Amino acid sequence: MSFVHPRPRRARIAAKLLAATAIAGASAVSVTYTLTPSVSTSSNSQPVVISSEANQQPSTIEVSEASPASESVDSRKSTAKPQIPAHALAQSALQPRQSEKRDVDELGRKHVRVYFATDRTKMDLNGSWIYMRLWIPVFMGVVLAAVMAIGIAVGIQRWITGLGAATALVMTVFFSHEAILGTKYLRLLVQSSNVAFGSSRLHPQANAYPLHLGVSEVTLPPNHQAGAMERPNLLALEWKEDDRKHITLQRVEVLEPDTFFQQLQSSNRDSALVFIHGYNVRFDDALRRTAQLTADLGYEGVPLLYSWPSSGKTLSYTRDEANVAWTVPHLEEFLTDLRSKGKFKKIHLVAHSMGNRALLGVVERMGLRESTNAPLLSRVVMAAPDVDSNEFQSRFAKLLEKVSEATAVYGSRNDRALQLSETIHGYDRLGLVSELFGTVANIDMIDTSPLDLSLLGHSYYGENPLVIDDMKAFLQHQPSARTRPWLSAEPSVQPSRLIWKFVANPSPTETR
Repeated sequence: MSFVHPRPRRARIAAKLLAATAIAGASAVSVTYTLTPSVSTSSNSQPVVISSEANQQPSTIEVSEASPASESVDSRKSTAKPQIPAHALAQSALQPRQSEKRDVDELGRKHVRVYFATDRTKMDLNGSWIYMRLWIPVFMGVVLAAVMAIGIAVGIQRWITGLGAATALVMTVFFSHEAILGTKYLRLLVQSSNVAFGSSRLHPQANAYPLHLGVSEVTLPPNHQAGAMERPNLLALEWKEDDRKHITLQRVEVLEPDTFFQQLQSSNRDSALVFIHGYNVRFDDALRRTAQLTADLGYEGVPLLYSWPSSGKTLSYTRDEANVAWTVPHLEEFLTDLRSKGKFKKIHLVAHSMGNRALLGVVERMGLRESTNAPLLSRVVMAAPDVDSNEFQSRFAKLLEKVSEATAVYGSRNDRALQLSETIHGYDRLGLVSELFGTVANIDMIDTSPLDLSLLGHSYYGENPLVIDDMKAFLQHQPSARTRPWLSAEPSVQPSRLIWKFVANPSPTETR
C-alpha cells in the first residue's frame, strides 16, 4: 500500500484557495470597469434636468377629522374611537404609492426632486485616492486569504486556517460588491455633475453661507413598495444599480444661495418637509431615504435634506456625536432662511436617531430667543431619538412645545441600537419609549414595539408601512394621537401622560 504525504494535498487546497481569491478580486475589478461608463474629467457639467414635482394621491387610510393639538390630556382617555380592523390597515399600508403621470416617465420610474443643505466638504472626484479607499478592504481580504492558504499548506491548525480562508473569501466578495457599487456611483457623479460630499466639516470663507445648497434627482423603480429601500443585493447577484429595480441617485447640483431660495419660491408650494438623518449615514444614502419617505408619505410640499457630516462608519460614533453638536447653528440658520427666504408657511421636520440632537439644539436656541407666540415649526417627528430622556424632559420639552405646533416621538423597546447607546451613556434613551414625560400638551409618545420586526429595530420610521402611514396622518391632518383610531392609549408612570401603541385587534368598546 502506498503512502501519500498530506502536505501535497494541503498545498493543492491552498493553491485552490489562492486561485479562488485571485479570481474574485480580478473579477471584481473587471466588472467595475466593464459595467461603469467611461469617465470624463471635464469641469463643464450639464445642468440638472429634473421632472416637476407631482401631487400625490390621498392617504390610503380613511380617518376622522383632527382635533386641535392642544386638547387636554384628560379628554383623550374618554373619547370613543371608531373601529378599524388591523388587517385592513395593513393591507392599505402595503399598497404601493402611485404618483400622477407627470411624475412618472415612460419606463414607470418615479422622479423625486430633493433639495439639500449640507455642511460637509466636497470630495475631489478627479483624484485616485477616493477610488483606492473603496478597494482597500478588498485587497485586505485577498491578503488575509493568501495568509490562510499558506497556513493550510504548511499544516498550521488546518481547521482554523481553513475557516479563516473561507471568511476571507466571503469578505473579499462582500467588499468587492460594495466597491463596485461605490465606483459606479462616483463615476456617474463625474459624468453628470462632478459633485459629491464627504464626511469632513465645511469651513467656509468669511461672510460666506455656512452650507452647500443644491438640488438632486432621485428615481424610484416602477414596482416600489412602501417602506422598501430597493438597493442592489449581493445574494441576488446584483452587481450594479438598475433604475428599473433600485432607488437611484441620478443627478446632484450645487446652487448659489440666492438661486436656491429663488427655486424654492418658484415651486409654488407653501410647505416644506426637512429630513435630518442620524449616525452612520452617507450623503447619497440620505438623499435616497429622503426621496423614499417623500414618495411613501405622499407628501405634496417641497422635500429637503439637511445632511450634517456623519462619517458613515459604524466605529465613528463619538466623532458623529461631536459633529451633530457642531452643526446646530448651521441648521438653525437654514430653517430660519427657509421661512424668510423660501416663503414657506409650514415647515415640518423629520429627525432620526442622533439627528434629533441637532433638532433639539435648534429648538433650544429658537425657544430661548424668540418671543413670538406663533410656533416657528409646524409638525415635528422624532424617530428613534438617541437623546437622554431626563435631559429631554428638563431642558427641551417645554421649549419644543413653544416652537412647534405638534410633535410625535416614535420609539421602540426593541431598538437594539439605542440599547447599545444606553449602555454607552449610562442613562435612558428617549427612543426606548421613555415614560419620563412632563405635562406637555402637544407631544405624543408612540410605541412601535408591537410592529417592529427588523434586525436592529432602529429604522422602522422608513421601513414599516404602518408607521409610515401613521406619520403621514400626523403630518397631513391628524396631529393628535387620540384622533388616529389604530392607536391605543396606555397610562405611563405619570398619570397625566399617555403612551400610544399600535392596536393589533381594536375592539368596539375601546376608548381613549
